[in-house]
Amino acid sequence: MRISEIFSSIQGEGQWLGVPSIFLRLSGCNLRCSWCDTPYASWNAEGDETSMEELLLEFKKWPSVKHLVITGGEPFIFSELPEWVSHFKSLGYVITIETAGTIWRSTTADLISISPKLNNSTPDSHEYPKISQRHEKARINIPALSNFIQQHDCQLKFVLEENEGLAEVTDLLESLPNIAKENIYLMPQTQDKDYSKAIQSLIDVAMQSGFRVTPRLQIAIWGNKRAT
Repeated sequence: MRISEIFSSIQGEGQWLGVPSIFLRLSGCNLRCSWCDTPYASWNAEGDETSMEELLLEFKKWPSVKHLVITGGEPFIFSELPEWVSHFKSLGYVITIETAGTIWRSTTADLISISPKLNNSTPDSHEYPKISQRHEKARINIPALSNFIQQHDCQLKFVLEENEGLAEVTDLLESLPNIAKENIYLMPQTQDKDYSKAIQSLIDVAMQSGFRVTPRLQIAIWGNKRAT
């Protein structure tokens, strides 16, 4: 698999907020979100093919950290992913896979963290006509999302532009198997270090819907910076 970066930090989003983790970012993505904060793993994918042995040597830099977050890009584009996850599990790692939920593969990961891409993610159709069309066609895959929810422990994280997008979230959830509200998170679309306004705008939405708001601690602490 092509690796963009490996680093340690705390988990900044969702139910394992604050947990010390190793982050393994895979390079390559089938989507092109307009607000993508990791273009080096999607729009302009970069990185090197890396062996399992090389990865495990890197992991040894953090011997006390046993949470492993596999992110991207889109990890599920790689057919090898389930095999690698099984090996990491055998070594005692607790594994989260972060995905847009557009590609289904069964895996032994402990948590599938799904961020279904809403309409606000689609690139401008005038500036990127072909990319926009391809993204819009691929961004939601109901069968894949349903498989994840039915067969794995999942959390759903929806990126909202302030208070816009709740109706789209509700419509999508009606097309999916039931998932507990405490596993549904609203997340602000912002890449600014000072993002308090964006977080505050979601509070009323959360009170109305019963969903949770998750901060993005990595943005709050470091801003939009790599390896955080």
